[in-house]
Amino acid sequence: SCQRLDVRRLRLLSSHTLSGVTSLEWLGDGHRRGRARFVDEDVRLLRRVFPSLRKLKLRGCQITGKYLCDLELLNELCLDDCQYLESQHFRDLFRQLKLRKFDIMEDCDEVNCCDLVDLQLCPTLEHIKIADYHLCMESDITQQLLQLPRLNKLSIYSKNFVFDVLSR
Repeated sequence: SCQRLDVRRLRLLSSHTLSGVTSLEWLGDGHRRGRARFVDEDVRLLRRVFPSLRKLKLRGCQITGKYLCDLELLNELCLDDCQYLESQHFRDLFRQLKLRKFDIMEDCDEVNCCDLVDLQLCPTLEHIKIADYHLCMESDITQQLLQLPRLNKLSIYSKNFVFDVLSR
């Protein structure tokens, strides 16, 4: 497990393979500039350096999500304060990965409920944590999510509180 890995150190590891690392937490500062920012190319680097990665938490990154689906063994993904996520990459992400847990609770402002409709393409999901502003109450997304075959927990974050809508 790696926590608080500086992206510049990650880049220094680019010629190494650390197959014993299965969990990575990168807590960045979304306001960083230049080489200290965690961007899409760094996700590709994660795949090379940590080929056994199963759990990934990214906070304050400038990724679009373009290469997340390349992390083939990933089964837990947490994205917080990732302001540059692009919805067009979610379809591949949810179709290709066998995620058990997906968490998109805080400050991913570019993501809305229409983007998360593709969650239903991932039948392996057991736990979804999502912010209430990602949900449109007039859409059927909540009902669609509840139909996922393995889903046993749906948590909705709302103004510093987490409500478990479903807990089986």
